[in-house]
Amino acid sequence: MVVQEMHIDFDVKIQKIDSNAIDTFLPQEIDWLLNLGQLKLLRKHGARGLNRRKEGGEDSFNRYEDFNHLIKRVLLPAVINTDDDYVSAVLPYDFFDYRNGKVKSFYNCHGITKTVLNNINYHSYVEFADSATSPNKFTNFNLAIVRNLSGVPVYTDLFTAANFNLNFGLSFTSNEEKFIIINHVLEVVNRNGLIEVRWERYGDIYKPNSFIFITNDSSIDAIRIQYDAVDTNVLVVNNLYDSYADVNTAIIKNRASLRLVETEELNDALDHPYAKTIYDSPITALRGGQIQVYHDEKFIANTISIDYIRKPRLISLSLNQSCEIAESRHDVIVDFAVQLASAYIGSEVHKYILNENLINE
Repeated sequence: MVVQEMHIDFDVKIQKIDSNAIDTFLPQEIDWLLNLGQLKLLRKHGARGLNRRKEGGEDSFNRYEDFNHLIKRVLLPAVINTDDDYVSAVLPYDFFDYRNGKVKSFYNCHGITKTVLNNINYHSYVEFADSATSPNKFTNFNLAIVRNLSGVPVYTDLFTAANFNLNFGLSFTSNEEKFIIINHVLEVVNRNGLIEVRWERYGDIYKPNSFIFITNDSSIDAIRIQYDAVDTNVLVVNNLYDSYADVNTAIIKNRASLRLVETEELNDALDHPYAKTIYDSPITALRGGQIQVYHDEKFIANTISIDYIRKPRLISLSLNQSCEIAESRHDVIVDFAVQLASAYIGSEVHKYILNENLINE
């Protein structure tokens, strides 16, 4: 189904619940429910034990079909943590669920000298505060890259609200609509690839109510944010970090598979003589928005490669974005959305819809 068809399917099914006794849902509300429905599908079908068939993401053709367009491989640069002997990498912005991973390890039983490089990336923390104007809020929202700020500035637009049909027009009428813009910014800017953007968190960085822009392009001087008819240029800052360089060719290089360990078992595994981290099976943990790979005095780890299920792009009528999951599952996603809607409005047939969805799983 295209996104318009999913909206029609939702409208038809939701009106059958109470024979037009409920108010019509706004398009952005339907989008929200559809996106909750597709996340519910991923959670139920991606993990054994969360569905009555006890099947995981690739245990059957139907399960594989749900995920095959969402499985992604990425190479992540590793940052050193010398205090706890591990290297870490920030998980991708679209990370949803870990599948497997490998790391390049360098091994020499006589010990090695760790070669360290100093690397730089650039950050800009752009606050998106609540609007101070009334009744027209966040008028003419725009984000742009700024180059040559000290001379004649050159602007490259990242996101302009006027380019999209946002249903509520170019002037917002409530602070709640601000978060619709945030979702669109994350979707559009990260897809374009000019710069990476997160909302509030990037690794161990936390900036409340702010976009966090990350880039390796030293020519970018600032990020401009515009709303309420005010332009603000926010300078980028250097972020120095240490990473391991490739070691000399005399040391054995190995592509080692990562061994994922639950956080509560991490310390016990690291200290256990038979479970500790080793060069061909390094212990790995996921926490704090990072993947961490532990090493010891006999080997070091470098770049990390992982396979993961990425978050599907948002179903959005205003962006004309349809669902990425296999079309055979679109009606299931709509059913989940209708189930959620019936629960929120307190429908008497909610239990019946819930049972029907379980039967049709």
